[in-house]
Amino acid sequence: MKNVSWEELELRRVILIAKTTPAERRTYDIMITLKVPFYFQEIIFPYICDFVGMDRNFVIELDGGVHDRRDVYDDKRSRWLWTHGFETYRLSNDEVTEENIKRIVYQAPFISALAMREKIIATNRDYKLPVTV
Repeated sequence: MKNVSWEELELRRVILIAKTTPAERRTYDIMITLKVPFYFQEIIFPYICDFVGMDRNFVIELDGGVHDRRDVYDDKRSRWLWTHGFETYRLSNDEVTEENIKRIVYQAPFISALAMREKIIATNRDYKLPVTV
C-alpha cells in the first residue's frame, strides 16, 4: 500500500494513453462504432479505469498480462468501484469483441451523461488528499 496523489495519477494516465495496447485500441474503436459515450483511462480517484461508460454506471477493465499477478488488487479495486456505484466488467485481451462489448454496454443501466459526470466529480471531490491504495 502507498499514498497516491492526483498529480501522480494524472502523470500515470498520460503514460497509459501514450502506451495504448492493441486490445485497448480495439475496445476504443468498438465503443466509437457503437456510439457509446465513454471516457478512456479516466481517473476515478484513487484509480485509473480503462473505460468508463458515461451514461451507464460501468467500467471496462482489460486484463492483459500484467493483471495475471494482481488478482487481490483487482478484486479490491472492483469492490471499491462497486461501492461507489460502478459495475466493473473484466475482459482478457482475447475477449475484446464487438459482441462482448455490446453485451456489457446494453446490460448496464442507463443514466444521463451529466449525472455520470457529476458522479465522477463527486467521487473525485477530495482528490487533493493522499489516499492509500
